[in-house]
Amino acid sequence: MGTDEIKLDEQYLEFLNDLQKLSKSELVDLIHNYWVGLRTESERQMNDKENYLQEEFGRIKMTEVNRLKILANIKSKYK
Repeated sequence: MGTDEIKLDEQYLEFLNDLQKLSKSELVDLIHNYWVGLRTESERQMNDKENYLQEEFGRIKMTEVNRLKILANIKSKYK
């Protein structure tokens, strides 16, 4: 196992431990706040018609916004 893999595993475990410390309500708030912030930033960047890269980064972020929404929808249907 390389040094990068060990660091990744340590980061993964640290992140997982932090998530497990949160209550369901705290976790929902965390995800919601992240989603709203990402969506707001994405929309702002997509509306920047003068800077092609900003507009493109906004589109990429919007893909993540939609992905989170779809994942939540699928999980809630099959709960």
